[in-house]
Parts: sequence; C-alpha cells; structure tokens
Amino acid sequence: MRTQRTRPRAGRTKKILLAGAVSLLLLEVAFLAWRLVFYQPPYQPPAYEPAVQVGVPDPPEGMGYGQISAENGFSFWVAGAMYQQEDGSLLVYLTNPADSVCNILCEITDQDGHTLYRSGALRPGEFVERLYPLKQMENTTIEIQMNVYAFEPETWFSVGTITLNNTLHQW
Repeated sequence: MRTQRTRPRAGRTKKILLAGAVSLLLLEVAFLAWRLVFYQPPYQPPAYEPAVQVGVPDPPEGMGYGQISAENGFSFWVAGAMYQQEDGSLLVYLTNPADSVCNILCEITDQDGHTLYRSGALRPGEFVERLYPLKQMENTTIEIQMNVYAFEPETWFSVGTITLNNTLHQW
C-alpha cells in the first residue's frame, strides 16, 4: 500500500500571527479614522473682538449709557437704548472698564434663544461700539436677552454672568 507523505505544518503559526497583526492594524486605522471624524477639541477660549477700541466711548445722548455691576465684583458699561441700524448692526457701546480684573463677552439672543449678535472677548480698558448680526434679521421690534459673560484673563474660568432683558427697536 502506498502511503502519502505528510508535510509538517510549520507555517501555520506564522500565518495566524500575521492575520492577527493585520486585523489589529485595521482596527487601529478604523479607530483613528473614527476619532478624526468625531473629534471635539478641548475648550477653546473665545477670540478677542476684532473691532475693539481702547479707551472710553462717547455715545450720543439718549442712548442710556450706564454702568452695570454684579454682586461678585465685575462691572461693565453698555447702552440701554438699543436700536437696530439700517445695515442690521446694533450700537451697544459695550465697555470693559480699565480697572476691571476680567475679560467680558456679550451675546444677544431672541426670546427663542437664537443668538442674534455676539461680540468677541474684551480686555480691561477696551470697548466695542457696534455688533453685527449673525444672521439676516427683519426690521421689527423684538424682545431680546443680553448675556454678558465675565472670565478670568489667564484661566478663562467664569467670574459670572449678567442677563439683561431689553427691547431691540427697529430703525
């Protein structure tokens, strides 16, 4: 009777290790691709206001320009009478006083919580005269909410928030 020669299976272990390494490599590539698509960076501080001016503004009479102070020590100056301009901008004269110890940022929303205007961060001694709308707005009188956020300059930890309800008048 004729017997068939059998080969030793010396390469089987290498093939299994190679298949495992390739599988692990494919899983790692898939994870990195998923991470790139869904990655959210850690907190990024807000950008500074590009249209900032240094000093104290001189708003027109009748704008209701005055100081708002919080219980925890920060304050700012802002125009109380808010009229939308023909180009959609809003004269706010938001001022961070020179003796302030924090940066401030302003966000104006409508009653539904949609952000209409947003400033960049203002350092102590800076002000912004006008804010430009983030979206197209109708020329109507609406109720708004102005949120002014204060942050520590170095760490960007919150010092507090002041919310003011106001009316945005049509031009």
